[in-house]
Amino acid sequence: MVQLVGALAEIWRYPVKSMMGERLGQVTLGKEGVDGDRRWAFVNAATKRVLSAKKWPQLLSFTASYQSSIFGAEDPRCPVITAPDGTKLPKERDEINRKISEVLGCQVELVRAQPKQSLTAEMDADTVFGDVPWELIKPSWVNISRAEIPDYFSLAPGSFFDAAPLHLLTSATLELVRGTSGPDAQVDARRFRPNLVVRTLPTFEGLCEEKWIGRTLRVGREAVVEVQRAVPRCVMTTHHQAELRRDLRILRAIANLNRGFLGVFCRIEREGLIHEGDEVLLCD
Repeated sequence: MVQLVGALAEIWRYPVKSMMGERLGQVTLGKEGVDGDRRWAFVNAATKRVLSAKKWPQLLSFTASYQSSIFGAEDPRCPVITAPDGTKLPKERDEINRKISEVLGCQVELVRAQPKQSLTAEMDADTVFGDVPWELIKPSWVNISRAEIPDYFSLAPGSFFDAAPLHLLTSATLELVRGTSGPDAQVDARRFRPNLVVRTLPTFEGLCEEKWIGRTLRVGREAVVEVQRAVPRCVMTTHHQAELRRDLRILRAIANLNRGFLGVFCRIEREGLIHEGDEVLLCD
């Protein structure tokens, strides 16, 4: 059975891990996700770990983009990084490293994802869930000592993804969070860093994407993705970025609604070109 669930409302790509990304009208969806997504990241020279806005929220004040919507898999060029005041950083990687190191107060290096690499990213257990108690999101931490809780997390092999190459979120779920976060809360898809935002039909209610786990979605004429599991959330959903102010209520709402999970991770089953406005079909 094939069921129309809605249309592709937004496509997002984040060339540099934990920096703001770019919205695209169309893009190729390949085996590694949205073409060019999270191909770059900053590494802490002291710890040799990848920087994440889970610990370094200043990264979200910068925007990363490519000069073209087309990204060659072997293209070595750095993305364009734009500072909070709108100025573009010099293209030379040494200059980019110097500027971001200056902002963060530690020596960092912009690096490209490499096949078969196995890296970890930095986090701070004391702040990773904002003011939400650990037991609501990470109950396994409750009965262990603070010293046993890691200050890092593993990334997907050969990439800078936290877990999976594609993240999907529905408008129905955004509306649910919006309705429980407070009337003045700025609930925006950008807070959750999805690749695909599906504008669902009125018949679908919030958190509907979790009901699709184990099934496939056809996006447009070619691409097919398998919905795999729910996405665990953290303090990144609350950080200031662009005109979105810092708001700890966002994560509180997600913790109370769904134990801290929102949206779904997906695996690309069939590659293809996708466009904003494409139909999204739920398949058996």
